[in-house]
Amino acid sequence: MKRLTPALAQKSARQLKLPKGYSLRVATIKDLEEILNIGKMCFDSDAPERQPTRHFLLKAHAIIVLLCKGKEITGYVHIEAHSGRINHYLNTVSLLPPHRGKGLGNHLYNYANILACICAARSLWAHVAAKDKLATHMLEKNGYKIERKIKAYYDDGKDALIMRKILLG
Repeated sequence: MKRLTPALAQKSARQLKLPKGYSLRVATIKDLEEILNIGKMCFDSDAPERQPTRHFLLKAHAIIVLLCKGKEITGYVHIEAHSGRINHYLNTVSLLPPHRGKGLGNHLYNYANILACICAARSLWAHVAAKDKLATHMLEKNGYKIERKIKAYYDDGKDALIMRKILLG
């Protein structure tokens, strides 16, 4: 299994064909405020928190890749790959409301898939609020299956679904 690195993430980004004017780039600590703002705009609860996000940007086993239209950050995908583990965790896919409905979310899911495959991960898994029908639909549309439900998983007491996409046999 290959280690998840910014260089590998950027290489993976070049394999994705995005609509004209859009690009992917690996986030840096300079993007922290924008990532937090997008999270606040996209999530009622469980928005990204400053300290963990800062950690992921600086020295963790994670990659946050930004979707940009020109210089404007329109969304991001956050993927974690703990050392020695054969499965990657799709932490977050966020897309600002004006950019939804254009297939861009599917590109972010496809990117996560490409990166996980390049790293030789066997699966991608995610948590999603059980009542978030749009997120559940997007994950299912992208090949994820519900494995189980966890009661009161989120800080606000909402239940979560664990969903997984198998990549390698």
